[in-house]
Amino acid sequence: MISFTELAIGTGGVVSCARCGPATAAEPFAADELIAHIAALAASAEGDFNVVLGGFEPFRHPGLPALISACAESGARRIMLRTDAGALANPGNAEGCLAAGVRALEIELLAEGALHDALAARVGLGAAASAGTAAFRVAAASAGVDVAVFGVLQACRHNAGELASTIAAFAQLGAAAVRIECGRLPNTPANAAALAAAVHTGAVNRVAVSVAGYAGNLPALADLAAYQLVGGA
Repeated sequence: MISFTELAIGTGGVVSCARCGPATAAEPFAADELIAHIAALAASAEGDFNVVLGGFEPFRHPGLPALISACAESGARRIMLRTDAGALANPGNAEGCLAAGVRALEIELLAEGALHDALAARVGLGAAASAGTAAFRVAAASAGVDVAVFGVLQACRHNAGELASTIAAFAQLGAAAVRIECGRLPNTPANAAALAAAVHTGAVNRVAVSVAGYAGNLPALADLAAYQLVGGA
């Protein structure tokens, strides 16, 4: 299985449910410190060095181009961004990421359509994610490079009933795999059924759905992650 080293480039995360409580203060980490850390991670990597930049919306980080360049110059075979994808619709962003070496996205959705906007408390975010993802894929096709789109769904009591429809939304974005993170999802029969439905919806739509952090019994397919994440701080 392919492993990606997670590198937090700031605090606050990318997208979180506003109804669960206020998000952690968003603050980018200093680019020069991150660049030094990237070099150290690459030097200590065993086998391929693959990295995902997250923990903070990458397109809000003023040093993003330098961070991507540092990953490429350190020998990263695969560079992935964890993002809400909205900024990729802005002219030049998708092309710039591809030229710098980004080949994969982890897109965060909380729900389908208007509910995603409502839970994130950000009007238009769902439409922006769709437009940004499309721009990335079009730019990749134009450049003749292969890219991958994955998804992250943070499950909680406010979107538990919409997990299956959210997986269908990820399928519309072209996601090959989605990871449902259940740190905020209570262990109840109803939630277990909702997760099982999400896994089966993924199978029908040819999206590999895995579940992380849930204590209850789930279909065996829920353990089949497309890749794994390892700590990089």
